[in-house]
Amino acid sequence: MEEKNGTEKRKCRRFEIPGATVRIRKAGLLGMLLGFSEPLKLVNLSKGGAGFESDILWKINQKILLQFHLPEEPLLYLWGNIRWQATTLGPNKPAMTGVQFLPFGASRQTNPRKALDVLSRLEETYAEEEINRFSSNAPGKEIREIKIDELF
Repeated sequence: MEEKNGTEKRKCRRFEIPGATVRIRKAGLLGMLLGFSEPLKLVNLSKGGAGFESDILWKINQKILLQFHLPEEPLLYLWGNIRWQATTLGPNKPAMTGVQFLPFGASRQTNPRKALDVLSRLEETYAEEEINRFSSNAPGKEIREIKIDELF
């Protein structure tokens, strides 16, 4: 999330996990009765939160339980609060929703510390892949000098 002057407010690196989905359940008795949503596309993930595609209208600050379906990983459950939702991205574009995870710790009102360990490991794996994918000196990419007159 950016501030008005263009500086980044997020403190955690976001990363993408190809093929990952998330299912959402509201907190409380009603959420338990209704169960989890259909799988939604997970757009990005970090140790601080997640972004996913959803046409469901959520209340800002609503507490939810997220069930992450990540390739080659066991199910990961995290509690969070809806922080923002963009509903007008244009034709044929799904709405986006952003969630901030509750703190990690040992109390009942926090996410388990083991989940933070999983997110840290995923960050190392997938954030590094993104860096390599866009880096000019990524493995397998040839670095060559380009002269300014070759551009025109």
